[in-house]
Amino acid sequence: MKLSLICIANDPKMYDEFLEDLAAQNFKDFELITAMNMNGEYKGAREAFNENASGAKGQYLMFIHPDIRFLNENALGDIAGMLDSEMPFGVLGVAGAAPDGKGGRDILTTIVQGPDKANVGRSIPGAVPVQTLDECLFVIDRDYFMKHPFSEMEGWHLYCVEYCLDAIKDGMTNKAVPSNVWHLSAGGSLNETYMDQLEKLIEKEKDDFELICTTVKPWKTRGRSAAAYRKYYYYKQLVKRKIK
Repeated sequence: MKLSLICIANDPKMYDEFLEDLAAQNFKDFELITAMNMNGEYKGAREAFNENASGAKGQYLMFIHPDIRFLNENALGDIAGMLDSEMPFGVLGVAGAAPDGKGGRDILTTIVQGPDKANVGRSIPGAVPVQTLDECLFVIDRDYFMKHPFSEMEGWHLYCVEYCLDAIKDGMTNKAVPSNVWHLSAGGSLNETYMDQLEKLIEKEKDDFELICTTVKPWKTRGRSAAAYRKYYYYKQLVKRKIK
C-alpha cells in the first residue's frame, strides 16, 4: 500500500465533507486512519497521531487536516506520484517556509487558502528544500516515522514544525512540493495556546536554530529583544482582532 492517510476528526460535518471529497479522487492506493476527537479524547495532535499511526500499513504516512480539499480528481495521486522520486526526505509537504536570507522567510507553496481561495505564498514549479512545513498536509516515510515518532509535547500547534527541525538535526532535508490543494481555513492560529507552545519549542531548539521559519511567522530564538518582540507581536494581533 502506498499511503496511509491519518487525520484527526473534531467536527462531524467537516469530516463528512472531507470523506466525500476524498472519495472523488482517482488515486485509491491508500488507507484512511482517523483519530476521532469529537469529545476531546486527545490532549494534542502528537498524541493522536502517534497512537493512530502505530498500525499504519502504507509506505508513506500522510498527515492531513480534514479541512483540506483537492482541487481536481488527480490531486492526491499527483502528490503520491512524487514521493519515491523525492526520497530521501525528512518531511515533504504542500506548504513550506524557508529563510529568505534577510532575517525573514519565504512561504513556498501552490495551495490556496480560506473562503476566497487566496494564494498564500510564492509558487513553486517543483520540489524545493524548506526549513519547516505547514501542518495542513505533510508526508513522512513510514519506516523513518516508526523510529522517530512525534515528541510528547502536548497541544495542537507546531507539531510538524518541531518534526521538521528534528529531521534537519538528524541530517535530513525537508521539501515542499506543488499541489492542487485548497486549505479551507484562512489561518489565524496565533493565539495564547500557540504562543505558549512556541515558547516551549524555542526553548528546545534555540541552541540549534537562530531562526525558526513557520508559515505563520519567522521567529528569532535568541536574545531578550526576540522574546520581547514575540510578546509585542502577539498583543498587537489581539488588539487588531478586537478592533475588527
